[in-house]
Amino acid sequence: MSGIVPSSVFLSAIRIGFAVYHYMDTVQENLKKIDMNLRIVLSHAGALTGQKVDLLPLWDAFLDNKFVEAEKHGKDWLTGRFERALKDITKTRKKYRALLTRMQKQEKGKLAE
Repeated sequence: MSGIVPSSVFLSAIRIGFAVYHYMDTVQENLKKIDMNLRIVLSHAGALTGQKVDLLPLWDAFLDNKFVEAEKHGKDWLTGRFERALKDITKTRKKYRALLTRMQKQEKGKLAE
């Protein structure tokens, strides 16, 4: 086992990264359209009910709350991934340092022969 990772693995990761950002842009565009359409509908709610009602401030408060929740969830998730990655990296570095030390000792033994 050489430990070499095929370039296709890295290229695949890059493609996935670009795809995610493209997807996020699409979602953002769709959210803006949905928000605009809902604003139109909510602004006419009074005409439908026959009452003077302004639902837009409630909609704005709801959206603000949802985006705060989504941001917190994203930050918590990402922090967890960083913590996990750091543990994995530390574990792997320890393993490979031990291997390096063993190989260096073997090389010194070969040079002494």
